[in-house]
Parts: sequence; C-alpha cells; structure tokens
Amino acid sequence: MTEFLVLVLDFPDDDLRKHTANYHRGDVIDARVDGWGWSDTEKRKPLWRIIRTPLTMTEADFMLRNEDDVFKNKTMLWSRTRAFDLDNIGFPDKVKAWIADDTRTEPILEIDAGLMRTFVTEKGDAEDFTKA
Repeated sequence: MTEFLVLVLDFPDDDLRKHTANYHRGDVIDARVDGWGWSDTEKRKPLWRIIRTPLTMTEADFMLRNEDDVFKNKTMLWSRTRAFDLDNIGFPDKVKAWIADDTRTEPILEIDAGLMRTFVTEKGDAEDFTKA
C-alpha cells in the first residue's frame, strides 16, 4: 500500500506560468510506503491530507509525474499531471467531511481501489488550460 501527502489548499497566481508550475489542490506532494512515519505537522496541518491507497509504490509513481515537454516547445507545464479530485461531488459524505475537517481526528484516510479510480483526475495540457 502507498500513502500520499496531498495538498488541499490552492494558491493561485496571476502569472499563468507560475500558476501552472505551482502545486495545486489535489496534487500529491509526496508518496511513501504504508506505515511511513509522518510527522505530527504532516498529520495535522490544514494545508494537506494523507490518503492511503492499495497501490504499490511502483504503481503510485504515476501520481508524481510532472508534465513532459517532449518537443521542448512548451512555455508552461503542470508540476503534476494527475491529481486527486478533492471536490468530486460523488464522494461519500464521510470522505467529504474528512477532507473539510482541519482538525482531523483521523489523520489518514484509507480508500479502496474503486474510490481511488473515482478520486484521480488527469489535468491535461497546461497550455490548453491557459487558453480557457
């Protein structure tokens, strides 16, 4: 199993290049093996949440990938190409309440593979985002 440290706050920037390069709400900041010794700050700080998934560390690597610039012609790239969709209205109430709860009496949320598939979204091309 893998545990993800996930950003839950967004820090928009008027400069679109900086905005796409920054981490965003739902981005994985770090991934560690199940049972990792997260600090009290990581477990309690309102800035992020820890989500435990059934993925192996090898499988979890896709959540840590940056947008690739194969042809070296992009001016803007996402810091992460996939994110947890923390605003998904289809989540069970328990999950929504846990994401919204800054006190987190339960510091780590465990989700199954089915919910994991619902939870993850692909961002697409950063340059397409800036044209919207």
